[in-house]
Amino acid sequence: MSKIGVIIIIFLPFLVFAQKRINITEITHDFFLPPSFIKTHNIIKISGEFSQKKRNDIIRESNAKRIYYFNDSGFLQKAEEIKNKDTTYYFFEYDRSNNLVQSVKKNRHSKLMLNYSYDSLDRITKEQMTQAYYSMKDPTYESTVTEEKQFSYQAFLNDRQLKRFTHNSEGSTYREEILYLDSNDRIIKENSRLLRTSGIKTTHYYYNANSLIDSVIIVSNQFQPETIKVINEYDDYNRILARHFFRNKEQTAEQQIIYNQDNGKINYILERDPLNDFISILKLEAY
Repeated sequence: MSKIGVIIIIFLPFLVFAQKRINITEITHDFFLPPSFIKTHNIIKISGEFSQKKRNDIIRESNAKRIYYFNDSGFLQKAEEIKNKDTTYYFFEYDRSNNLVQSVKKNRHSKLMLNYSYDSLDRITKEQMTQAYYSMKDPTYESTVTEEKQFSYQAFLNDRQLKRFTHNSEGSTYREEILYLDSNDRIIKENSRLLRTSGIKTTHYYYNANSLIDSVIIVSNQFQPETIKVINEYDDYNRILARHFFRNKEQTAEQQIIYNQDNGKINYILERDPLNDFISILKLEAY
């Protein structure tokens, strides 16, 4: 795997996440504990139950719970989120290089499936999205929408810059991105331009002394003018402690991870909505 390929794979989930309307409760294949930790401790399954705290209220138990399942390599393979009588399932598949090749989110109303292909440098070359909707009245009914993107690359300036082109299913190019790398092959800036409009998005990446992402700032006018900022906090073991999310200088979400100081496992995942003063608390016990 090339260094540039590694960078693309590492940052792709975060880039996708940052572009969406911030929803920190959405499960991605990147779990908080690294796969090496999961594998070393022979963790196959983690489950926990939710509690919540609303404004001017005490912490109350919830009937919701979440279950994580991991494969032999320590990567998240499946997750279940159960609320009332509804269950949302998440499935993740990987290739031999541990690149994500399929992501599925499914509940009784819909199914979202993303498939990815890669080149010999482990750079993503194709993304196919299939969205299916189901009818509660007619179990045989299914409405499906499919969208496909293809990617090609061009490296230049002594490999310190990488240009990526996005093509639609008909082969037409509609987006051009330039990734700027530092001497340590870390992405420090990304410029994204829609070719048919004047829309531009610039993403800056900042790192701490241990080369971990300290913060990310995204400035965009592609759809509407906005600035998104994400700030990460780490402990002395380089574990993520908190993530703070801002949109146009207003804090929109916050996530905190509380670890067991004896064994390094996660005790709690707290997700806070500052706008509504609401806190969701996931207590992980069953390892």
